[in-house]
Amino acid sequence: MTETDALRDQFQQQFEALGGHLFYASRADLLPEVLASAYQTMVDRYLPTGPLQVVYWLNSDLLGWDLHGVLGGIRGTQCISWPQGGRQQAVQGQWQDLLAESQVGITGSAWAAADTGTVALYASPSTGLLPSLLMPIHIILLNQNRIQPSVREGLKRFYQENQAAGRMPPLVKLITGPSMTADIEGQLVIGVHGPMAIAVVVYEESIF
Repeated sequence: MTETDALRDQFQQQFEALGGHLFYASRADLLPEVLASAYQTMVDRYLPTGPLQVVYWLNSDLLGWDLHGVLGGIRGTQCISWPQGGRQQAVQGQWQDLLAESQVGITGSAWAAADTGTVALYASPSTGLLPSLLMPIHIILLNQNRIQPSVREGLKRFYQENQAAGRMPPLVKLITGPSMTADIEGQLVIGVHGPMAIAVVVYEESIF
C-alpha cells in the first residue's frame, strides 16, 4: 500500500465515523460512473421524491467536464454552473431563486486532512461557498493527491501555495462531517446550519 492509499483509507475511516459518505474512483476513467453512483445513492436516501437541481463548481483539473451529461439522466436532474460573476452575482435576482430551489451542491476542494476527516474549500469568485451551505446535500470532489496527513499539514500547504501565488482567499471553510448542533437541550440535530448529508468522491488524477 502506498502512502497516498494509506492517507485515503485513514481519511475515509474518520470521515465516515462523522456520518459522511465516501466513494472512490480507483481509475480516472471511472470518475463519471462513480460520481453518478454517489449522486444516485445520496438523493435516493435523503431526497427520494421531487425534482432535482444541482448548483456546482469543479476543481481546476476537471474544468470542461460535462456534469449534466453525467447526472442529467437521474430523475431529470438540472445542473447549473456557479456564475462567472461569483457570489456578488449569485445573491442577486434570478440566482437567489436558483439557489433557493436547488437540492444538491457539488463542489471541488482544496485539500483534506486524513487525521480528522476534514475537507477544505477556498472561497473565490469561481469557487463560491454557497453550494456547500444552502442545499440539503453536499457532494465534494477530492483529488486523492491532495489528502494531507493532518490539518496542520493542510494549513501549511495552504500558506505555501497562496504565498507563492501572491494572494490569499478571503475565506477558508473546513468541513468535518454534516452540519450538526446540540444547542437546544443537548439534543443532536443534523442539517440545521448546513447540509444534512455530505459525501466525498475521491478520484485519481484527472481524465483531462
